[in-house]
Amino acid sequence: MTCSRRAFVSGIARGGLFCTLPWWQLARASQQSGRDRALIFVFLDGGLSHIDTFDGKPGAPADVRSGLETRETKVPGIFVSTELSRIAGLMDRCALVRTLTSGEGNHDRAARYLLTGRKPSPVLEYPGLGAVHDVLRERTSALPAFVSIPDTPIGAGAGFTGAEHAAFETGSSVLRPGGRVNGLVVPAERRRALALADAFDQQGAPPSSHAERAAAALRDRARAMTDDTEVRAAFSLEEEPRPARERYGNHDLGRACLLARRLVERGTRIVLVRDRGWDMHAQIAHRMTYGFPAKLPGLDLALSALIEDLDERSLSDRVSVVLVSEFGRTPRVNPSGGRDHWPRVHSSLWFGAGVRRGIAVGTSDPRGEEPIDRPVSPGEFHATVAQLLGLPLDAILHSPDGRPHRLVEPGVQPVSELLVS
Repeated sequence: MTCSRRAFVSGIARGGLFCTLPWWQLARASQQSGRDRALIFVFLDGGLSHIDTFDGKPGAPADVRSGLETRETKVPGIFVSTELSRIAGLMDRCALVRTLTSGEGNHDRAARYLLTGRKPSPVLEYPGLGAVHDVLRERTSALPAFVSIPDTPIGAGAGFTGAEHAAFETGSSVLRPGGRVNGLVVPAERRRALALADAFDQQGAPPSSHAERAAAALRDRARAMTDDTEVRAAFSLEEEPRPARERYGNHDLGRACLLARRLVERGTRIVLVRDRGWDMHAQIAHRMTYGFPAKLPGLDLALSALIEDLDERSLSDRVSVVLVSEFGRTPRVNPSGGRDHWPRVHSSLWFGAGVRRGIAVGTSDPRGEEPIDRPVSPGEFHATVAQLLGLPLDAILHSPDGRPHRLVEPGVQPVSELLVS
């Protein structure tokens, strides 16, 4: 026979069922609380303006205010945009970090730093926490443990852990009315190809290389997902009553947050919701409040519904929600009426399991230019999310060259002010 199993498997991989990964090794560390928690991570891709959302400066000069109004919430000292009135009414359930800071003003580098806790390296791609969680925790069902809706931003991928630990990406079609997730319905010809691959396995020796074992595991997982009617149902928003769908909003972010709730309710551990379109160098006030969907009203509806829904379903004692962007935007409005990149200070909203309620961590200066107390680095942000998930902060991952890498760099600690003791 001239076609080796490896060549055949590679051909199937290029067809979209699975892919291979490099070697990895793991030294398990001590277990921590929170290991059964789930996370919904909402990433606002492009750079959210902190001043126009969660760190309002109503007394700032006119060149700082964009024309969007802010108002103090029921939590004293927290000023939130009036376009986020529903979220503002829930601030007593949330925690707000107002002093995230880094030196990275490039989208890709800033995202990598924030989502891995490591400064970007030219020679090594560090994994995001979804992939690390997949390495450290055993899978317990056919439902993917790590899902990205609709896809994975730079910095949140598998990195050196390999493609076996990458997120299951839904694609955008699932967010359309009546849409379905990519790849859950396998055409007959692809099923025949899988059956032929099984025949190769039965006739020859078992997979010997790491790449072959990984490919076989991915193929088995793909089959389990496509054969499981409950998995397909979990990804179907049509299973939700119309009032529930309307509550979250008839737009991509609303549907993505609703799908995230469905998935964590059924056993997925990490859902990453990526919402694009926040890089507003011109006409920021208009772009945030007009159009369909308007960015701030859409965010307000989707996130408030998610917070209330998790509380109502008693899921907020095991599901954490984190909302963040790769950096903030300039305090001063530019001549085009927009705001440019500003990594010196920006905000992040937290809710749910393990998170204290009704607090703010850190204060920015009166113009929203710099932290004046309790700056929070990307490493500390990363460590805090890892702590919420119950991941051992001293876990060791080995890159393909055999070098050990701690999950959290020595000396970096979670933001204790955020966490329930």
